Amino acid sequence: MDIKTSLIELVKLIRIKSSPRYIGLVNNPSERLQFAAVRSDTSALGLIKKPSMKVQEYVMKRNIRHLFCIDNISEQIQLKIIRENPNYIGLIKNPSKSVLKIIAKENPVLISGRTFDKKTAEELLQVNPNIRINIKNPTVKELYRQMNYSSKMFVADPLDDHQLTSLYDSFLKERNQDYNNMLSSYRHYLQEELETFTKNRVLPNSLQLSMISDRLGSYTLLEKPSTECTSLVLALATGNKKTDKAQLITLIQPLKNLVKEIEEAYIDSTKPLSSYNIGYLEDQVGNYDEQEVIQRILNRRLEISYLKFYKETGLTFNPTLHEGFNKKNLSDKYNITDFNDKNSIWSRTYDFQQKCNKAMSTINNNNNEALTKALESSNVKTMINDTEKMELLKKGSVTLSDGSMIKRIKTPVGYSFKIFNTAKNMTNQAQAEA
Repeated sequence: MDIKTSLIELVKLIRIKSSPRYIGLVNNPSERLQFAAVRSDTSALGLIKKPSMKVQEYVMKRNIRHLFCIDNISEQIQLKIIRENPNYIGLIKNPSKSVLKIIAKENPVLISGRTFDKKTAEELLQVNPNIRINIKNPTVKELYRQMNYSSKMFVADPLDDHQLTSLYDSFLKERNQDYNNMLSSYRHYLQEELETFTKNRVLPNSLQLSMISDRLGSYTLLEKPSTECTSLVLALATGNKKTDKAQLITLIQPLKNLVKEIEEAYIDSTKPLSSYNIGYLEDQVGNYDEQEVIQRILNRRLEISYLKFYKETGLTFNPTLHEGFNKKNLSDKYNITDFNDKNSIWSRTYDFQQKCNKAMSTINNNNNEALTKALESSNVKTMINDTEKMELLKKGSVTLSDGSMIKRIKTPVGYSFKIFNTAKNMTNQAQAEA
């Protein structure tokens, strides 16, 4: 350093010592001048464009908060800061990737909700897949990943209509269409995804209509369904056509309840009867048509749902929307009169059901004849009175006054009756061919 430069440096040093903030007017100050400024006032660090690492470390020890005024804290100083107190990560303006990875691994909540570029975000997610962070200009695939691994961040992220529509079409649409045919575990998982997708959002009308077209039950997920969407669902679920906005708003919740119950009823109707129901039917009926029984259960559930909707809204429904209802019960409760068209779906299914009822009645009568014949041929007849006999034929078992039980069983050659004497721990059997 020549004499002239030394003199200029000395003049600057004197000015800085008397007024530390003068450092902000000095271009590329030497480390000596930087130290002179921060020794007099640590807040002067914020006026230095590129403070040296030693100067940063000095300020960190004297007054660490003044260190956060600069944009380019060295990585070594950053590491020292978070080792001293990880909470300081929120005050570091441009944390290095090494520092962020340490926080992501050890204290992920401290950077939760922050937005990073794609490359940084991917590196942090490799360190901790469950960290909740946002990505600048995320792809549809990244949005889907965030929806599953950082659902709270996804819900809080203000996505535009294009992003929401692209996300649904790419990852949710096809499965939503197949919702009713899925195993219950997959259905539950998809439902959780759809709830996260729609939570705290007003979806564009076109997307709402698309979801309804894919699956009517999607309506229950919409927090603020559009007037057009509600009108469409009302028509699909009940056959009613309403366009008045004020009236449609009042129908939203009852309609959601109705759609949910209809969907659940139809899903349950695809399942076989439970072992409990099978045991009961075998005991009470004997031979039975399982599909006919399932249809009857579905009929009853739908009838109850529509009756509840009717009581809440005063709106009836078009019975041709569903096949297999019991015509008499519905006509009594809804004053439905359009059953005379023999070509309608309703009439055809009603005729089929009548044939099923007739067949069931024939089967039951045949069973009763066979049982009566077997009972008359056995020595059990002398042990019971007429009331007990009727109960045995109807229910398949009867308990006598002495504590013993007579139970009906089916054998390869007909019906038998077993006498169980629990008091003496002995069993007698009387058999007869039906």
